[in-house]
Amino acid sequence: MGYAVTFRRIDSYATEAPDKLADQLSRLEDNITAALAVVPEVMRFTDWVSSPAVPSQLAYGQVTRFDTSTSALLASLPSLSPDTIGRVTGVRVKGASSVTIEPVEATALIDGSTTVTVVAGTRLYMHDGTEWMAL
Repeated sequence: MGYAVTFRRIDSYATEAPDKLADQLSRLEDNITAALAVVPEVMRFTDWVSSPAVPSQLAYGQVTRFDTSTSALLASLPSLSPDTIGRVTGVRVKGASSVTIEPVEATALIDGSTTVTVVAGTRLYMHDGTEWMAL
């Protein structure tokens, strides 16, 4: 799957006016930075988590792997913000128990529920700014 990146075009540069050229190049750099900010990163896998001592904090661009062979575990989705709309996080569960996933924000939902339980397999989650959805 490819990702389209669109740049605003500056048709000509003011080479006779160094200050204007510097401004135009600065705007071009800003345009490139803004366009690349929306390109998703490669999903990374964590080491296996098996300790129920504290809830695991999930992170964007990462699949957190849980081994539930000895007990059920708890995980929290990352904080919602306008800068992270459309970004993805995930969990991978193996073992006899489950992982309960909850949003950090008390008002956020996951597909209409306050928590979801993953028994086995991999689940990816993305948010729209107010709610999480399973992919």
